[in-house]
Amino acid sequence: MQSFLENSSWYVIWIYICIVFMARYVIIAGSAYVWIWKWKSEKFERLRIQNKSNESKNIKRDFLNSISAMFFFATTGTVVVWAMYHGKTQSYRLISDYGILYFLLLHFY
Repeated sequence: MQSFLENSSWYVIWIYICIVFMARYVIIAGSAYVWIWKWKSEKFERLRIQNKSNESKNIKRDFLNSISAMFFFATTGTVVVWAMYHGKTQSYRLISDYGILYFLLLHFY
C-alpha cells in the first residue's frame, strides 16, 4: 500500500480515498438503513421521532449531502496524504525513527 500511494499522483489518491469512503458509507449506513427501516420497520416504528416516514426526495437529498461531504473530506485527505508521501510534512510513519514512547506521546497526548 505504501508504494502505491508514494508512486501515485494526487488524482489517483483522491479516487482511491473516494472509493474507500463510498464503500464505508454504503456498507455501514446503507446496511443500517435497510436493516432498521426495511427489514425490521415494524419493530422500530414506535421509536420513530417523525409522524410519517421519509419521502424519497428527502432520502435523495440526504444522500447527496453525504456524497458532497465525502468529496470534501476526500479532498482534504488527499492533500494530507500526498504531502506526507512527498516529504512536505514533518510527520513520520515508522516507530523505529524515534521510538515507541515518542510515538505514543505524539498520538495520544
